[in-house]
Amino acid sequence: MDNHSAEERSYNMSRIRSKGTKPEELVRKYLFSQGFRYRKNVKKMPGKPDIVLAKYKTIVFVNGCFWHGHEGCREFVPPKSNQDYWIPKIEKNRKRDVEIQNELSALGWNVIVVWECQLKKKNREETLKQLIQQIRDVLTKEQRRKNMQNIRSKDTKIELILRKALWRSGIRYKKNYSKLPGKPDIAITKYKIAVFCDSEFFHGKDWEVLKPRLLKGNNGDFWVNKISKNISHDEEVDKELLFMGWTVIRFWGNDIKKHPEECVKVVEDTIFEIKLQDL
Repeated sequence: MDNHSAEERSYNMSRIRSKGTKPEELVRKYLFSQGFRYRKNVKKMPGKPDIVLAKYKTIVFVNGCFWHGHEGCREFVPPKSNQDYWIPKIEKNRKRDVEIQNELSALGWNVIVVWECQLKKKNREETLKQLIQQIRDVLTKEQRRKNMQNIRSKDTKIELILRKALWRSGIRYKKNYSKLPGKPDIAITKYKIAVFCDSEFFHGKDWEVLKPRLLKGNNGDFWVNKISKNISHDEEVDKELLFMGWTVIRFWGNDIKKHPEECVKVVEDTIFEIKLQDL
């Protein structure tokens, strides 16, 4: 039974945070760490959205499962006591959420809802990754084209890290060698070694795992098609280089960032093996 008076219940309700909640802060910090900038609790917009990403014309609501009536969720269990109060209140919240989302959509905004239960520890990482994908996928074709043009295809951070490490080890090379198929990021011409520094996402690392995840997100067909082409292109380039007598080495971006010295060791070992073959 609900033994609280109307005044006590009103006081308790006023103490519950409606903004700056833990789930909201968790999402905000993650977005910020991924380079996204936003405004929060914008009063001039319908529903005072939790997160507004103007650049992406996207709004994110981080909803509590109980207060917003998350259907089919364990966190949402209608109270057994005082149902005459709680059920109409939660239904009112649901109806208001739909109205706000429709109003924002009519204004040209893309609306994403993240539920509190999706941010539990076991689901958090996957939820946040999907959120990033959803935000990026709302771009128009023209916006996406411009963004893709701004992504560096050469002299990337991982290339610079590996080049500096190789140079310090006394290994000399040519960069973005246009005389070879695929324009290798690093070409050690003396020993005919072509080195590529590959981004995990764009070159499809763990493709059998990544592909289903992409297909679940918005614009999944676009990304699957693009990355599949990249994988096929990499394979063709490798075949051409091998046919020309070159040794091909490919490093993943995170391996270069975390263990550049190990990458250098792989190159050094390859050079040593080539020298032995020439004896």
